[in-house]
Amino acid sequence: MFCKKIIKVVVNLVVSSTIEDKRYNKREVSIFMYKKEGDRSYKKEPELKEYYVHPILRTFLENSGNYQLLTDALKKPSLQTKELVDQAFKEFYSEMRLVKYISSLIHYSSIDFDRKQRKIRNKAQLILDQPLSEDKENTAIKDLIPAANSEPSSLLEEDCNTLEDLATTSALYNSIRSLTEKERSVLTWHFIHGLTDTEIARKTGVSQQAVTKTKRNALKKLKRQLQAM
Repeated sequence: MFCKKIIKVVVNLVVSSTIEDKRYNKREVSIFMYKKEGDRSYKKEPELKEYYVHPILRTFLENSGNYQLLTDALKKPSLQTKELVDQAFKEFYSEMRLVKYISSLIHYSSIDFDRKQRKIRNKAQLILDQPLSEDKENTAIKDLIPAANSEPSSLLEEDCNTLEDLATTSALYNSIRSLTEKERSVLTWHFIHGLTDTEIARKTGVSQQAVTKTKRNALKKLKRQLQAM
């Protein structure tokens, strides 16, 4: 199948499948709403253990900045510390929803791309198998093509290296092209190569926070562009 990397990345986005929690209004979402009974065997700071049960919170706390905000809010509770951690969580939650939205687009684009390319290959093979003429039934068109180029699908079965490769509609292609080079690069590393924000930061030589911000802005821009079309 084409673009196997993409499908693998989408499948691995486990956290996105838990984002649509109908119990909470989007505007009211708060990290403290997800607080549940913790795993008593958890060895980290006791006051944080109950936040590691929910998969969304585990992912949120993998970011060292978010971890510190929650720690501060629990050790020195105040309206200000609570608002800081809640704001960070709302931004994270919103980004996860965007990731799910864009992942779905990419996933179905890759399926559509595969279907179209398979159709082209089958059609090409039928043409190549046709006889040159009625009096030469045993000689097909493909018999005249050099062996090195005898497989019509060889030029089609390529890995997707850019987001544009997945664009099976002009709307998606134009939306991707509207992003800056930096934004396209970050989304390519994330969706095609399956890297985390931290791994992208190491490769590009910028901070993890900068990568996260760039990815968030790119996802929002993509969604706005697509919804406007």
